[in-house]
Amino acid sequence: MGDFSEMDIFRKKAPKKNDHGEPRCTRICTKCLEQSTPWVKYDFVCRRFRCETRLVPSDIAERKRFRTFGSSPLNLLPEDGLVAIVDFLNGSDLKQLFLTCSAMCTVAERVAKEKVERVNNEYPTGPIATTKRKNESGRMIDTPYFEGRNDFGLRAPDDEKAWVGVYHYLEKVTQEMFYFGFQMKGPGADSEVVGRFLNQSRNTKFAFGQAYSKVENNLVECPTVGMSVRGGCVLVTGKPDEVISPSPLVMASGQRLETGIHRVICRLCCPGMGSARSNREAQTFKLGSIGILCTNQRGEGPTNAWAQRQDVMESWMKEDVVFGIEYNADERELVIHANSHLSRSSTFVSNTYTVAESPGDLYIAAELTSKSANVAQSLLTVRNCDAEEWTKFIE
Repeated sequence: MGDFSEMDIFRKKAPKKNDHGEPRCTRICTKCLEQSTPWVKYDFVCRRFRCETRLVPSDIAERKRFRTFGSSPLNLLPEDGLVAIVDFLNGSDLKQLFLTCSAMCTVAERVAKEKVERVNNEYPTGPIATTKRKNESGRMIDTPYFEGRNDFGLRAPDDEKAWVGVYHYLEKVTQEMFYFGFQMKGPGADSEVVGRFLNQSRNTKFAFGQAYSKVENNLVECPTVGMSVRGGCVLVTGKPDEVISPSPLVMASGQRLETGIHRVICRLCCPGMGSARSNREAQTFKLGSIGILCTNQRGEGPTNAWAQRQDVMESWMKEDVVFGIEYNADERELVIHANSHLSRSSTFVSNTYTVAESPGDLYIAAELTSKSANVAQSLLTVRNCDAEEWTKFIE
């Protein structure tokens, strides 16, 4: 802003009294303003008269005057106790509290910062961007995503002016990338599922471990170049100065499959994929595989191979593919519930396999072919789910 003439308040005659029937404020110190609105600067430099004085619009002064003190009964609580309560709020409620008054703004910022920093190592980095993508009903909507180009985690003010804004986008991106939409609509909709997922301990979440590439008849360990691997996310960053890891690339879980039943929900999104094609061409649109990987460190040398897998095919007119795995380690039974939208009429299908006995350890794994691994912003995500979530997923 250059001078007063650019402000609406100076284009018309200001009333002598405000909405409360009291004389309007005409000035406020910038230090007091920063305490009231720490997330953005409303002050500007007067350049018309070359005095370089920091000026504040009187409308902002009025806002501070009547929204700083006593506007929320929560002000009566000590800050530490208030933080413990506010920590239960989801992103939308946290944003509403943020706008209540300056005292609540400070508390909301503190809580949002703690929430974001708690999971920063589990998500791709920023900047936060928005693109047009089709939703489940086929309509084009604005969809936020993380580009993974920054050398630091999500934070304010680099990605958003306020930590509350960063957390707001974190919830929206989590809902999309980890496929929570089906749990948040319809009968028994659970609007708090994303918040509970973000609050889970890192030890209870799915996380990728070792990467493998194919050399002759064996899968050998390899580094991931041109990709961001964090928690249960694998993002192709597509930086111009990086060469993508050799494909096909196999990403295995960091946790061994032992006794009991293990369930995960997976999503693979490849921007620009999902065009219409004939059924004869469908089998050439392979994006990767999903299944169980066996690693054997005994014998003459380590051998890594698929114990059982199923191809993941490009969807019909959709950029993402969704699939789930249920593995009973005691019965060695594997169920893969996959989105096989190879044509307009196909739907989800379930296939059941018996994993053969073999020496070595078993891991859930996913493979990315060159068709998906060489596309910038391709994103593979995997999350654990319980029996109730699995039942709703396969319905």
